Amino acid sequence: MVGGWNVGTILTYQTGYPFRVVGGYRTFNDNDIADSGVNLSGVTVQQLQNSVGVYHVPGVNFVTLINPKYLASAKGGANTAFISPNTTPGTIAAPVYLYGPHGFFDDIAISKEIPFTERWRFKFQAELLNAFNHPAFRQATSPLPTNRSVLNTRWGLGWLGFGGKVSQNGGVVVVKPLDAFRTRIYLAPLGLWLTLDSGKFDTVELNLATRTVRIGLAATTRFTSQARLRVEQPARVSGVGAYQVSGGRFESDRNAFSIRLGSSTTWLELSPVATATYSGLADAFSRDCLRRREVESGWYGGPRYGQHASSVPDR
Repeated sequence: MVGGWNVGTILTYQTGYPFRVVGGYRTFNDNDIADSGVNLSGVTVQQLQNSVGVYHVPGVNFVTLINPKYLASAKGGANTAFISPNTTPGTIAAPVYLYGPHGFFDDIAISKEIPFTERWRFKFQAELLNAFNHPAFRQATSPLPTNRSVLNTRWGLGWLGFGGKVSQNGGVVVVKPLDAFRTRIYLAPLGLWLTLDSGKFDTVELNLATRTVRIGLAATTRFTSQARLRVEQPARVSGVGAYQVSGGRFESDRNAFSIRLGSSTTWLELSPVATATYSGLADAFSRDCLRRREVESGWYGGPRYGQHASSVPDR
């Protein structure tokens, strides 16, 4: 009972996850892939890398992964005295890649076999992943600067906003983007991804009962007289139909809606097409095709259906 224990372990030491510091601007037409990068002032890439670590911020329940002096605030955004987005048309700044904090993990497996007879034995086995609970830091996108807002909800936690301020007024959830650029918003419960090629979001409202989305665009400026909005649904959410613009006519050019901006907030509304409508149309279309095919082939009206092809009304 005392001996016969087997202990195995896997020690893992790895460098941090790589990420690119992005500026959130696209300085080429139809440049949906490449970010235009950032400009560094008074700091080198190596100095930024050396400043990567785990920094505890007083008064908040999270840490930052880079020296706070390079951040605009504890909530993110770049200190433009050191890091600023490249906005020069037709240029792309040299890419800046950094690595997050390293990771150290220890997985342990323990097992023991206890024989009862020559045929029967009892085996005890336990496995502990990251046995000493070392933190794992992963940075999927650039923390400098934050260039998107995310709205999500989790049972028991209510509505959560990342890069924006969230409030709820009855059955309407209101998001006020607070990131540096206010050009990208993802509504996770709908799988809805909204991006602006030009213009800025002022407010986004989600009606929980109808699932309609009202978008408020910031007023016109001397540089921006119209907004270009892209509406995408990269995630398929059960029960959520495809969204389309309603309540106004807007020109669509290269998969983006052009919206003329006014002197105050410009509003437009997105409405979902019920998923049942898609299913009903598909079923009706399939039945109609099948019926016409059977009529043409002479099968329709035979013993299978009990009527003649001539009795089938045309549609």
